[in-house]
Amino acid sequence: LIRQRTFYNFGELGLTQAKKQPHSVIRYKNVTITAVTALELYQKALECFQKALSYRPDDIASKEKIDFCKQELYGQYFNQGKAAAKQGKWDKAVESYKKALEYKEKDKTTENELKFVQSKKEEKRKRKIADCIATGKVTRLLAEARKKKNKYNVQKGEWSIIDDDLVI
Repeated sequence: LIRQRTFYNFGELGLTQAKKQPHSVIRYKNVTITAVTALELYQKALECFQKALSYRPDDIASKEKIDFCKQELYGQYFNQGKAAAKQGKWDKAVESYKKALEYKEKDKTTENELKFVQSKKEEKRKRKIADCIATGKVTRLLAEARKKKNKYNVQKGEWSIIDDDLVI
């Protein structure tokens, strides 16, 4: 019960700090957790409430706090995804929406947003490939690769990386 209470109180401190300020150091009974952002504070609080629940599985207060933390984390990651998508940062948007789905599984809105940004990311990738083909860069390098029997070496900088799927 003492360990459960300690973790619960630690979680409470994390939630309080997350609501107050973006940068915090939490100290409780000679233990210190440093968190740079509210997102990290909610994550730390969630971990503490989950640990508290492991010591006392019937604790309704811990369950409620876990649900609250998950909702906050979902909201923060979803908003990060929206902001990244508005700026055309498709990789960051995909990453953020995937993280949001970790806290609110099978959320249709988030799944739709994720599909949308993934399609935009794919369009961008295809545009890069098309640009390389249009400028003759791909054709020239493929001809060189045939001559050298594919002996290019990435570590020596003989390749140009367009994206994860296409290396020329």
